[in-house]
Amino acid sequence: MPDLARAGGIPGLDFRQAALFGLALSWIAYVAGAQLAWALLRRRGPGALRPDWLVQAGRLVYYVGFPYLLLLRGAGLLAAALGLLGPAPLSRSVFGWSTGWLEGGLWAAGFALGTWLMLAWSGRIVRRMAGPATLAAVPRGWVLVREVVFQQVHWTFYRAVFAVWVGTYAALFLSLLVIISEAAADPRTWRDLRDPARASGLVITAAMACASSGVFLFTGNLWLTAAMHLAALALLAPGMAPARAPSQPAEH
Repeated sequence: MPDLARAGGIPGLDFRQAALFGLALSWIAYVAGAQLAWALLRRRGPGALRPDWLVQAGRLVYYVGFPYLLLLRGAGLLAAALGLLGPAPLSRSVFGWSTGWLEGGLWAAGFALGTWLMLAWSGRIVRRMAGPATLAAVPRGWVLVREVVFQQVHWTFYRAVFAVWVGTYAALFLSLLVIISEAAADPRTWRDLRDPARASGLVITAAMACASSGVFLFTGNLWLTAAMHLAALALLAPGMAPARAPSQPAEH
């Protein structure tokens, strides 16, 4: 009987090979899903991706369920590379980090503030040049939390897979390259680049991916990285709301 703890749930592969195989499956699934969504949108219009709850359930399985399944099936050594747990015993620490929360929190806060200032400043320039309706709205509330969780787990999974092969530093760049390749293989990316409002959403996502890599480099802590992401977008959301025309009454 194969050693599934060693094989990552895939007979004949050690956990590093299994993790890399999982990354390849994730990339293929992303591209296939993007192509399917594009085909449905072109054939049936914006209402093609309905009901929304079913779409979001599928995204939950892909973004969170698949990496979690890989952990359960024997690639548990990825837990440290994911940044879910620190090196200290859980009985004497918070998620494996007994020290470093304050320093890590300062790094996260600095990146959140810097990213917010950069995006807010560039957004003001775009509004002045192209008008108030040219920026993508940032989600709020539960939708914001959901999107941050999905993106952070997805990006961190890719970082962790490369980290067990080449180390954390190189993994940051390799994971960003994979994320870029996913976006390039999605027809909706090229459509969005032709629309200023949608393009601003791509810029925000790219900025958060880079900022997340920076926080993770200095902290190795997924919890702080996700907190930075959430805080930056929460600060940005009010300034990205579409401006009302002067004659348009306020909605109540």
